[in-house]
Amino acid sequence: MSAAEINGALATMSQLPRKTIFAITSRPSAQTAFFEKCFNELGLTHRLSAVDRGPKGNIESFCSQPDFGGAYLNPPIAAAQAYIPQLSDAARAIGAIDTITAHVTAGGSQLIGDNAMWKGIRATLTRDFAPAAYHGRAAIVVASSADDASTSVFALRSLNVGTIYTVGFRAGEHAPGAAGLWQGSEAFTGVESVKRVEMPVVVVSALPPSRSHLVQPLLRHFGAWPGAKRATGKAAESGSGRIFVDLASGPRKGDPRAVAEG
Repeated sequence: MSAAEINGALATMSQLPRKTIFAITSRPSAQTAFFEKCFNELGLTHRLSAVDRGPKGNIESFCSQPDFGGAYLNPPIAAAQAYIPQLSDAARAIGAIDTITAHVTAGGSQLIGDNAMWKGIRATLTRDFAPAAYHGRAAIVVASSADDASTSVFALRSLNVGTIYTVGFRAGEHAPGAAGLWQGSEAFTGVESVKRVEMPVVVVSALPPSRSHLVQPLLRHFGAWPGAKRATGKAAESGSGRIFVDLASGPRKGDPRAVAEG
């Protein structure tokens, strides 16, 4: 039997309760249709409810509903939330939650905060290259703040990259996530510091769409990235083994992908 057939049979026997999965966002997202397609293909009877994030405290009210089955959050929230008693290792290290799951225990339902975005970034980076290709090599993360960059840094750490150079922010003592997340990172302080850096294996831009053009000078500095092609997660891959990943979602200012392709 397929997974869809098994889930359908469990639902018929009332052994797979129908839950509501919330997509809690601050802007419309195309991912809602993707989630609904996944439910259909897996034969799940769960209901997807796309809701506006609204004022502070709204997320907790969704989580307290009796049929709550989980939630996807965009943008993420800080990991320290009193109503989410347990965190995954990734959420704790990154300092942000973008996924909430509900687990049934002897004492009732327990909420667990997780971070799933880093898995998508890692999957993009390893689609055409083995993890060993990144080992010990330099990487660059461009973002407006450490909060925006922490997920990308965690994904890169999972691949055992070398020094992670940061552009647009400094990871100070109040940076999100575990202290070890930022060890070995170094902020660019000017043009001279950029010139001293070895050729990076990957550049990740975590800039919002309105500022996505700000990564273009950096891409030009390291030269054209010949043979680039579109990859999952809006990545451009070069024939020499360099990758540019643009995490912006929505209409961009400028065209960093075109610059990366040379």
